[in-house]
Amino acid sequence: MRLPTYLDVRRFCAVDGWEEKAKRARRKGGDHYASVKTLDDGQVLYVQVSRGSGAYGDPNLVRFMFREELKVTAAEFWLAVDKGIPPARGRASQSHDRQDESVPYDLVRNLTTRAGYSLDEVLQLGKLEAVRAWNEFLTEGGPDSK
Repeated sequence: MRLPTYLDVRRFCAVDGWEEKAKRARRKGGDHYASVKTLDDGQVLYVQVSRGSGAYGDPNLVRFMFREELKVTAAEFWLAVDKGIPPARGRASQSHDRQDESVPYDLVRNLTTRAGYSLDEVLQLGKLEAVRAWNEFLTEGGPDSK
């Protein structure tokens, strides 16, 4: 699993339209950025990100942050960070409630850039459907057929 840096999470929040909040802290400015986002259904999301330049080292913490704090799949997170595409909450994220059912970022990228699927089509697929679509693309002529 690709682990994000603190800068990656701050970039995600900027792309997804999160509002930075002043964090009460022991010293002026605090040692974390605090961001808030209100979803269309009224749910309020909150995340704290270190002001440091490091990275997250625990895959379990990252999975928890994606699932519980950011309410996105890993693929949606990396599309926002790498391509500037905000997550489509309410469509794909509801069908991918469990992290192990989400479509991996590399598979999303291959289906959209090489196999000719639109991002919306890929985000509607479950992991097994996406793998089948990629395997069909590879066995029915591969990259030279499209």
